Amino acid sequence: MGFLNVKDALSPEEQTSYAIAFSILTAACGIAVVQTILNITSRPFYGMHSIRVFFPYSCIALTLENAMLSMCSSGNDPARIVQNIERVLEATLVPSLLISFFELTYLVHKTRSVQFCGIYEGHSRSKNPFRTFLLKSCIRIVAILLMVIGLVVNFCLFITNESTNAGLAGWWTLMNDIKGGDWDNHLFLSLIPPAILGLFASYFSTELWRYGTEHSMVVHSSFWNPWFSPFFGTVALLAGQMFGPKWYALLSNLGFFVFIEFILLLLPEVERDWNEANELQNFLGALSGGKDPPSRPLEADILKMEEGSAYGKLAKEDSIKTFDDSVLGPTKKDNDIAIVSTIEAETGVETFALGSTFKI
Repeated sequence: MGFLNVKDALSPEEQTSYAIAFSILTAACGIAVVQTILNITSRPFYGMHSIRVFFPYSCIALTLENAMLSMCSSGNDPARIVQNIERVLEATLVPSLLISFFELTYLVHKTRSVQFCGIYEGHSRSKNPFRTFLLKSCIRIVAILLMVIGLVVNFCLFITNESTNAGLAGWWTLMNDIKGGDWDNHLFLSLIPPAILGLFASYFSTELWRYGTEHSMVVHSSFWNPWFSPFFGTVALLAGQMFGPKWYALLSNLGFFVFIEFILLLLPEVERDWNEANELQNFLGALSGGKDPPSRPLEADILKMEEGSAYGKLAKEDSIKTFDDSVLGPTKKDNDIAIVSTIEAETGVETFALGSTFKI
């Protein structure tokens, strides 16, 4: 596999520089692994096992690949079994990123029941179970196909004319070969998985940007907002696939690293949006009588009012524990009158009651 023969495209002086560059990139990817683990342990990602498994795996695979390339650049060839393990990790990097980015985009749109890929998802349950299953199955099938292509390329399976440029050169080299009347099937296959990931990532990043601009719980003053960050990562990912043998190995991995980092920049915004939407849902559920959501928030969380307001004063009264009928019981009407009198006496604002809802 070409990417492990990176030293063949370098002069002795360049080999040392590349070894240092890949070492720095390895350390940066290691930091990204820690960032990923810290971010995906937050509450919005509890049920998203695809993100919690595949995204850290992608970071770890990229870290190990850079460490391997650093070793190869310095002229030290690892054992064959280590090379084979690295070939497998490199083949699964793109599928893992595809599934992770899709699941993240899906989670964001599900939070507010916003249309994504032609489906609407509820906050707590699926509104289109068959379409959802079909969409997720299609993404997983594409990921499996990309993994198969990666394994075929890395282990030279069913390839008659093995190319030394496969995994070591980008689209620039392929275009030059085509101009010269040559077609390198091996090189072309090696470029398919990153290209397909870039196409899907372009769509997902555009949808995230649209969501952040039009539907996010946190209103931004401009369309230049944090939700646009994955688009820059996608551009870096695609740009890294364009170079020749001298620069491809380094800049390709740098593009993957930038892509991961920009996704990490978006995760705090996703968590913030999810928390705001969940808080609003809990508040509305409490106002509707505590039937939805099942776990009703505390009275202090329900009555988040400014100091000195009528409801703020009511929250301090020990005699008023809840607005639910199960507590007010058969004397609900008398309690309503008492509550209204309390509000008028303390605030001087004329009020009237309808059921258990008070308008001031």
